[in-house]
Amino acid sequence: MNTLIITGTYSPKLTACKYCQSHANDTDEKKTIVKNGKKEVTIRLESYQNIPTILKLKKQRYFCKNCHQHWTTQCSIVEENCFISRFMTFRILELLTQKISMTVIAKICHVSLTTVIRVLKSVEKHLPETLKPRSFPKVLMVDEFRSHATYEDKMSFICANGETGELVDVLPSRRLDKLMNYFNRSPKEKRE
Repeated sequence: MNTLIITGTYSPKLTACKYCQSHANDTDEKKTIVKNGKKEVTIRLESYQNIPTILKLKKQRYFCKNCHQHWTTQCSIVEENCFISRFMTFRILELLTQKISMTVIAKICHVSLTTVIRVLKSVEKHLPETLKPRSFPKVLMVDEFRSHATYEDKMSFICANGETGELVDVLPSRRLDKLMNYFNRSPKEKRE
């Protein structure tokens, strides 16, 4: 498959050291922070006309003569130590709100299924606690099914209303410790 490759360089002018906060120029106008080569990274961007797009970005490395520390500049389009752009993460989150499978989302965004699952798990901690507890129906049907191959578990857990057949929730793991944590988030009177 063809891939659109964009190249670029990111070399901002620094005023102070990242570690010791010393100024880039000392009192004698000698440079205390010097450029120290470039590091090339590959960043996955959103597709352009259904063509996978990557950015090969050369990020400037710096060296501080005062504290003898090296570092690479960090740009705002990607999180530190990540190769998926923030725009791609937002696109995955947007697609997760639709009624399509995670495998299809991975194909649309030209990323792995594991990346889609990682993005989904990253937003769970930001949910308000009031959204996490659940009320359960009088009759609760439970089952397990093969959903995705992860390192954690290959089987998922599903529960539904036993009287109406309405879906209550789908959990990514069928392990007892995960199920106990899920059900214990709700108050005891709601569980009974």
